Amino acid sequence: MATAPGPAPEEAPSGGNRVGLVAGLIVLATLVIGGVLAAVLVLGGDRAELALDIERCEIAADGTLSASGTVTNPDGDAIDVPVEVTFVDVDGGATVDTDRTELSVPGDAAERWTASGTAGDDVQQVNCEVTAG
Repeated sequence: MATAPGPAPEEAPSGGNRVGLVAGLIVLATLVIGGVLAAVLVLGGDRAELALDIERCEIAADGTLSASGTVTNPDGDAIDVPVEVTFVDVDGGATVDTDRTELSVPGDAAERWTASGTAGDDVQQVNCEVTAG
């Protein structure tokens, strides 16, 4: 009785390709993690998020603009915080005036900010847009 030859035996996969792939992935992961850490340090991401509150935003009959509120620093370290207030005309959304100030806010504390400006006779009502940090 004759037997037919079976399929040729398969060669075991070479471990060299797999090692190269794993090494490449480790290098890539290291670069990605390093890039993320560098971005966090450059962008100041190690600092806790500031809390910004607007308590008052108004226009007086003579056109005087005023606003006030607080900046809270939940982090343990003191920080200098620039605060910018933009007074915006409710009718049309045009910027009426802008005021800037800088506060030193202790760690785990809040500081009060104030802003002022002047509006023309045609401005009757304003909104305040406040940014900090």
